[in-house]
Amino acid sequence: MKDYEMNGPGYTIRVPGQFELKYHDPQTGRVMFQLQPEFAQSLEGLATEFIGLLAGAPIPGAEDTGAFVSLHPLQPSQIVEAIREQTLWDNPQFAGTAGAGMGIPRITVVGSVRQERRLADTLYFRELEGYNLVGTRLHLMHLVVRGHNAGVECFIFMGLAVWPKYLAPCLQLIGGINVSGGASGQATLEAVLDRSRPDQVEYRLRNQDGSNTPLTAMPTVIENHYVINIDQSIKTGDINGTGVVVGHHSISRVD
Repeated sequence: MKDYEMNGPGYTIRVPGQFELKYHDPQTGRVMFQLQPEFAQSLEGLATEFIGLLAGAPIPGAEDTGAFVSLHPLQPSQIVEAIREQTLWDNPQFAGTAGAGMGIPRITVVGSVRQERRLADTLYFRELEGYNLVGTRLHLMHLVVRGHNAGVECFIFMGLAVWPKYLAPCLQLIGGINVSGGASGQATLEAVLDRSRPDQVEYRLRNQDGSNTPLTAMPTVIENHYVINIDQSIKTGDINGTGVVVGHHSISRVD
């Protein structure tokens, strides 16, 4: 399965070949991709080798339904409204209604709004956690990519307990979004291990000019189960060779 490039109104995106296109509206440019569990399973060794981390034992009873990424191109007049909407998650009524519409009727955690630079673009983040109708704990990232004349609104959904399997490919997907003209590029990710923060792993995008864009921080322990073994990862000696660096985190995970 080869990577390919997709064009939409005001954007291009490089799509890893493992993602299945579930929905595409050529008129509006709306798309939704899914990374199925069976494809992620075949990638799991590669993904964990790429980020230099060792996945721990799966959490008993955790449901694995794959990961979904949706993209909605924005006109300049829509970008400000999409950014404003991120602030509305603080309103319980909005969170309940919007979450139910996304299949997460019970929102339990709402992270802070963050703004980061990525070369010519600005990224606006809001991360949430909650439960679906069958009680699976989910992680949701709401992202707005803002360029000079266009933008894209993105949502990433995945089970919190299985994030080590899906997060890197999903971040590679959104890292390949280009709203500033020209062809999309391959996203280069780094996983940052901070000895003072063994409870989380920070992911950041390494840009072509050498700068870094922090994307998210995810927990290493969920419901008393280690999903990532930081000590073992540091001791492997393969950290720098597999896209992992030891440093200091600049963001905190959703609490």
